[in-house]
Amino acid sequence: MTAELAAALVCCILLPLAGGCTSNEQLVRLESEMDRLSTQVDNLDQSAAGKDGAQDRALRLLEERLNSMQQENASSLASTESAMNQLSALYSRMDDLESQLALANQKIDVLGNSLQRLERPEQTLPPVGGDEPDVGDEQGGLPETGTPEELYRSAFADYRRGNYELAVVGFKAFLEQFPTNANAGDAHYWLGECHYANGQFEQAIKSYDRVIQNHPQNSHVRGAYLKKGYAYIESNQVALGVVQLYHIIDNFPGTSEANLAQQRLEKMGLRRP
Repeated sequence: MTAELAAALVCCILLPLAGGCTSNEQLVRLESEMDRLSTQVDNLDQSAAGKDGAQDRALRLLEERLNSMQQENASSLASTESAMNQLSALYSRMDDLESQLALANQKIDVLGNSLQRLERPEQTLPPVGGDEPDVGDEQGGLPETGTPEELYRSAFADYRRGNYELAVVGFKAFLEQFPTNANAGDAHYWLGECHYANGQFEQAIKSYDRVIQNHPQNSHVRGAYLKKGYAYIESNQVALGVVQLYHIIDNFPGTSEANLAQQRLEKMGLRRP
């Protein structure tokens, strides 16, 4: 713009001179016009300088805002990472608490089983018509070596002392090694008693069934029927349990098992029709 105005000014001066008709009045007008044009040029220069300054200020403000946004994003990212770390720590703590709760529940179950054993004096029904092994000073636990009789007596010693878990291991080891031994039927019965005492009623029923089905002449058959009925009732299969108790009353009348079956039915408000 400044170059164009200067060119126009030169033309305004030279054209009259070139015509050869310049007067004092015309010179005065030319001088006035030159002053006016000069003033406009100065104003235009100042305006251009002002616009450049405004642009610089705008650019600086924009740069400052971008820097501020970057700092805010960095701060937000740091806060997010901190929150994620805290959340991870909380999840880890929850896992620890769940493990502790599971352990506590196991202890409660063990205590509950112990309480049930105390509340059920009939659960360790002695064998009917059979002989319990004479354990004497038997220490229990699996013997390192020995005869089938020693392995059986050791498991029974654990059962008599209430070490049902050890007794289960012993009776299972005996049955695996000597499945056709004369004491196999008794071992199945006592294994069922161990499971019953531990509240493992389904496993107890399976052991009693092995006595009934595989050793029908065993002296513990009547006891197996009775305890099988108890186990069904304790596992909320009451109808099956009642059927077993009626079977004992009908097929083994006058026996201690029949009397116990009748007592259990009366306790439940039932009588043999």
